[in-house]
Amino acid sequence: MKKLYNLWLIACLVCLLSGCAAGQPDSTEGPSRGPTWQEQYDLGVRYLSEGNYEEAILTFTAAIEIDPKRVPAYVGRGDAYVKYGETDENLAAAKADYEKAIELDETNAEAYLGLADVYIRQGDYKKAREILAKGVDKTGSEALQEMLGGIFVEEVDANGFNAYGAKAFTLREEYVPFAELSVESQEFIAQAATATIQNDRDTLLSLSETVASALPIQLESSDKILYTVWNQYKIGVRIFTAGIVDGDVYSQYSWNIEIRPQNSMGYHADVMKQHGFDESKNTSSWYYKYINRTNIASCPCVDWQWNGSFNAQSFSSALQHMEQESFNGALRKMQRNQYVTGQMKDSLRDGAFMVIYEDLDEYPNGERENFYFEGQYTENFDAGEYIGCFGDQGRSTKFSGQIFSIGDYNINWGYDKYVRSYCW
Repeated sequence: MKKLYNLWLIACLVCLLSGCAAGQPDSTEGPSRGPTWQEQYDLGVRYLSEGNYEEAILTFTAAIEIDPKRVPAYVGRGDAYVKYGETDENLAAAKADYEKAIELDETNAEAYLGLADVYIRQGDYKKAREILAKGVDKTGSEALQEMLGGIFVEEVDANGFNAYGAKAFTLREEYVPFAELSVESQEFIAQAATATIQNDRDTLLSLSETVASALPIQLESSDKILYTVWNQYKIGVRIFTAGIVDGDVYSQYSWNIEIRPQNSMGYHADVMKQHGFDESKNTSSWYYKYINRTNIASCPCVDWQWNGSFNAQSFSSALQHMEQESFNGALRKMQRNQYVTGQMKDSLRDGAFMVIYEDLDEYPNGERENFYFEGQYTENFDAGEYIGCFGDQGRSTKFSGQIFSIGDYNINWGYDKYVRSYCW
């Protein structure tokens, strides 16, 4: 019996060693293996792109278990946690993954982007800025720099007002963080701001027809304005008209953009484009077939307020139809140029503004009519009263006569006007 038992044991050992068990692969086929890190990671990326976030989390986790030193799986799982739902638990898990990715590779820009995004979703913009600044320093990433430029942290008092008594910029109802704007809105603001800074008037005019569709501004509201922060500039875009007006006779787009840095040169552009005149619906004998007007101003800012030499240049071109006996329906080409200089102090006009005004007209017969005016415009209000400030908080001042402010470049003759002071 003992002999038989020994033979059985030997046979089993031989069978195991020789691979005689049923289903044992031939040695020429190589050893069997499980999924690789790359296979699991690629599958996680696929689940993530398909919106299957739960499976993506499980698959990225499997990849991490295979190789816990590989950074992309942590970033991928962090992205999946954020998209799976903005619960406290998911955001905490995503934060841990992004932090681990940065610990393993401090040059991974995507990890900084993800971590900053978590802080933004948690409302901690200051911490998000710190993360992005560190990421820019470590990676030099333009994407990080762009995101950093759209996050602004403001010092306010207990009631939500800044040092100038104005409602904090980021607490205004019309304020939207740049990162939360649509891609179309972000592109419009970047293009409009860049064109203003570069004095590119043609681009400003070309953007006019998209201003209403690109920005989340309710045209039915009384204050058609959007506030945001782009590239460390406080930005305000206001729409006056955008579309067909005056009984469907023509299309008019009138809007402006204000660009204020904390301590460098600031800019303001006022744009008006009128075109698409429909003669079949017109009832007026005098009308404009088109009008193109751009007014670009610049002034240094100190602590976000206009301070220093103000300079504005306005160029307007138009084609006017004149249905009078002496003109007999002639089309007059009109060019209006206006140059304004002066001083600003804490966003208020400081003393007189100098004005040069040119009026250049040309008729079909070649006849030209020119008008040139140069003068000085002084205030007729008490010293220290607020004129030409932007925002939504401040005193009102009544004045009359010829007046200029940084946000109002047209000459106003002989009528009273109320201007509110606005401090950003």
